[in-house]
Amino acid sequence: MWIADVAALVSRQRGIDWERVADSAKAVGAERMLHTGLRLASDLLQARLPELVQAVCACGCRRRPALETMFEVAARRGLDTSGAF
Repeated sequence: MWIADVAALVSRQRGIDWERVADSAKAVGAERMLHTGLRLASDLLQARLPELVQAVCACGCRRRPALETMFEVAARRGLDTSGAF
């Protein structure tokens, strides 16, 4: 799922059961991936996350590793990231 899709989903869906989302991610070992995706959607695309979700993502995914992950993916795809920030 693309970060833009994550941002659109959390911005448009009002009844997200965040506890279930967290439990599902934990069950398959994808907590860091969830936190990274939500953090990038929030930081880069201004997706509005509930305060508690933002706090959990901030603890589970520091800003720097999330941005490094984004740049690593871009580099693997041959995208030019100069001037991105």
